[in-house]
Amino acid sequence: MDIIDICNDMNKYVTLIAEARRKLKATAQRVGDAEAEYYKKKGIVNLQLIAGKIIEFEGERVGSLTASDRVAVVKAMCFQQLAEKETAKAKYKALVTYIDALKAELNARQSQFRYLDNS
Repeated sequence: MDIIDICNDMNKYVTLIAEARRKLKATAQRVGDAEAEYYKKKGIVNLQLIAGKIIEFEGERVGSLTASDRVAVVKAMCFQQLAEKETAKAKYKALVTYIDALKAELNARQSQFRYLDNS
């Protein structure tokens, strides 16, 4: 690998990092939106349970609940929003890991460049 190839690789990694950072910003927004939707849904379901507007869940009668049981039921009733929130967080973490890997590759190419440049 000569110095021109290394420079081209470095440019490729810089471009990939920039693209990933743009995706990271959008993914962070999706994480925030998913978290907001989850907490909003939990609040609504909790209020509906307290008011007696929800009487069954998944074919089972809810009945009167203690506060701690209500917390568990609310979480169960918001499983879809929780799944979306966790998926968004996982995608965000995966992008951060991908960016770190790209930065490590770029660092390796920079070391190669310095070595060949000083030769």
